[in-house]
Amino acid sequence: MQEAGRTAIILLTALVIMIAAASCGEENPGLDGAGDTPADQPDGTDGRQDPDAADPGADLADDGMDGEDPLPDADLPEEAPPEPEQLRPCLNGSCWPTSAIPSRCGETAIDENFHTGSYNVHAYASTLFGGPGTLVTLSRTAGAWQPAIIVAEGDLVIYDGRIGLVRDGLVVSDTLDGTEGDTARVRFATDRSLHVTIHVTGWEVVESDFTDFLPTDAEYRLTVENACAVPPVDCTVLGHAVGEAACGWLHYIALEVVPLLEGTRDERVRAAAIVGWWSLKEGVLFDENPLSYSNCGFTDGQRHIGPLEVCPSGLAWQVGLAGVQVPDHTYEAVEATALRLLPGMTADDVLEEAALDAGLRGADVAAVVASAGTLRKSWLLRSSPVGFTHEAVTVTDQCIDDSLGWCYGGTWYPSNIFAPDRDSAMTAIEEVRAILDALAP
Repeated sequence: MQEAGRTAIILLTALVIMIAAASCGEENPGLDGAGDTPADQPDGTDGRQDPDAADPGADLADDGMDGEDPLPDADLPEEAPPEPEQLRPCLNGSCWPTSAIPSRCGETAIDENFHTGSYNVHAYASTLFGGPGTLVTLSRTAGAWQPAIIVAEGDLVIYDGRIGLVRDGLVVSDTLDGTEGDTARVRFATDRSLHVTIHVTGWEVVESDFTDFLPTDAEYRLTVENACAVPPVDCTVLGHAVGEAACGWLHYIALEVVPLLEGTRDERVRAAAIVGWWSLKEGVLFDENPLSYSNCGFTDGQRHIGPLEVCPSGLAWQVGLAGVQVPDHTYEAVEATALRLLPGMTADDVLEEAALDAGLRGADVAAVVASAGTLRKSWLLRSSPVGFTHEAVTVTDQCIDDSLGWCYGGTWYPSNIFAPDRDSAMTAIEEVRAILDALAP
């Protein structure tokens, strides 16, 4: 019995030791997952783990955040792009609004100077056609001064000589500010045509807030290159070169008006040619800004009136690029044409677009949109596709099917050049049609 008792005690003691060992193996971090191999190897491994394997705690040790989670990207502030300075060259300076309008496809070069000493800024009305882009280059050709280009859409400066406006549909690139050397340059790409003013001046003038003047020996070449997808076109009608201004507006008619008219392409080009000839011989295409053109036939002579003025009842009143007579059309017919030609737009939308295209801004645009009666009708007709649609019918009736007195002849320019008689006028219409046909999409 004593022998049996000793045996039982020995077995019980062994069992307790085994239980204690197992329990220590579960709690001891020095044992591997199986709990049967001590982790006290000289190299610090368990004898099976690759000693070159990455430390599972390395990510926390190396993130530089002392164990804190890094901020997500969304929490990092985004830096706003720089915006062009809203300079006022023609408000603060002595500004010459030139008659040259470099708006044709291809390259137009203009050589000018500041010899008179009367102006420190030259302003060129121009069109940046939507599509491939427009490159504007100003080169100093004489005098000691640093050329600067400032481009504005109405009152909004979209390029201040160094920085271009960042917005959807407009990309400003390839800039050379002109502070060194003899050349300033900027390229624009836009998804729609923009009516802009290109200001030519010098950095000396800009930095003086347009109070200083350039030396009177200052000369320059301004080059505007519109990369339209069409070959160069010779703007000659009845043997007369129409000049850069009128040629630019014929380009504008082809690219911006023809696509919005009704009918087949041939019908649209023909209608635009009839009205284009009319605007040419009436002198509208030579106006400083045909899109805001408003000419009232007062009893003491014709003269331009302001954008928010109304010509008195009973007088001839021509408006817009089409040179259309406001009294000849009812408001209801004009609004119906606008809504038909420009689907998705309200009459207010058409008015706002016409006012902005004509160079109006701020309160004047709001006044056009809120206008009523004859003024409202006149601005709907200043939307070029609307005006062209109505005037094509009128000119066809009065000058092609009939031969009314105001269609041909006269001693005043430019009617005596582009419409001296009926046969010449018909030839001129065909030559305008050929120009538009070569340019229109």
